[in-house]
Formats: sequence, C-alpha cells, structure tokens
Amino acid sequence: MIRVAAVLFDLDGTLVDSTAVVERMWREWAAAYGVNAELLLGVSHGRPAIDTMRQFRPELPNLAELAEAHLRAEEEDTSPVPAIGLASW
Repeated sequence: MIRVAAVLFDLDGTLVDSTAVVERMWREWAAAYGVNAELLLGVSHGRPAIDTMRQFRPELPNLAELAEAHLRAEEEDTSPVPAIGLASW
C-alpha cells in the first residue's frame, strides 16, 4: 500500500503539458467564429476564456455560456498530454 499526505491536481503546465489541447480548442473556436487563430493564440494563454472571446467577438450573445462550453470542451478532450519531467523541477 502506498501512503500519501497530499495529491496535486494541476493542468497549467505543472504536471502535464496541455498546450496542444488548449491551442486546438482555440483554433476550432476561431474557425467557428471567423477569428484569426494566430492573433487569438498570441493573447489567449494564461487569461480567462471570456476575456479572449470579448476581445475578438464582443458582440456575441451569451459569452459567459460560450466560455463555459469552451472550458468544458478542453476538460473533456481525451487526447494524450505529455507529462512534464521531474528533472525540470
């Protein structure tokens, strides 16, 4: 039996590199809403989805719901994500 004092769950680059998933989801959103994906990716990392959506398509109704759906799609994506090596810590 393994005993642990704590477990860390984190998907922002601490345990796994989810960059490919995040960028793929943003590319899909950009294509669906007529946004230049390269410009969007240049500002989307590390900020709330709704802020990015507001920057590029502020006129869209229900931005809060769109942002929630976007984040759910990222969370539900089952594509493999590489682990970040402990040697880099």
